[in-house]
Amino acid sequence: MTSERIDLEKLLENAFWLAPLARSLTRDSHAAEDALQDTWVTAVEKPPQSAAASRSWLETVLRHRIYGKHRGLQWCSL
Repeated sequence: MTSERIDLEKLLENAFWLAPLARSLTRDSHAAEDALQDTWVTAVEKPPQSAAASRSWLETVLRHRIYGKHRGLQWCSL
């Protein structure tokens, strides 16, 4: 249990750059916040296997959340 907590704490160290990235990708503060929350839920439920790759892993999860939702919105509007 302790090692999981350390891994989550290491992931949270990335919060300072992840939020601005979400805002720049969505250009919408509410959508950015939703994507961030989804990203952190994924991080808690299925953390990356390597702490060394946590930054790129978080960025990938965030981008998938944003582009997946955007793609879903496009389908709905057709």
